[in-house]
Amino acid sequence: MPKHNLKYKGNKQHRCRKTKFKYKPKLLIPTKKNTLYIIYRIELLLL
Repeated sequence: MPKHNLKYKGNKQHRCRKTKFKYKPKLLIPTKKNTLYIIYRIELLLL
């Protein structure tokens, strides 16, 4: 029983990583909104 649990946990973790990877490119694509937001954040940090 414990072995099975560990295997399931590992599978879950791997799945999470996959989904994160899947959605990352969307964030990297530069859009007007994204660039403005990034500039806004940088300005806040500089102030």
